[in-house]
Amino acid sequence: MENLREYSTSKRGNRTLLYRGHDFCLHSELKNGSRVWRCTKNRTCKCKATVVARNLVIVGNKIPQHSHKGSISFGLVRRAVG
Repeated sequence: MENLREYSTSKRGNRTLLYRGHDFCLHSELKNGSRVWRCTKNRTCKCKATVVARNLVIVGNKIPQHSHKGSISFGLVRRAVG
């Protein structure tokens, strides 16, 4: 379990999660209060990576592998702008 501290805002104003150099968007909320976040490149790169977080803590990786490389610089820019 890892602590989360990195949230940002997408171009369209939606909340995103920055985690290990990758950007995730909210996919769904579970009954137990956990949130499932899906990689934002799920359409362009067919990336199926998801993480599950509850109260700012990662509680699981459904599919931990990405089909593309992450970008730490992208996360820094997103944090500064958004």
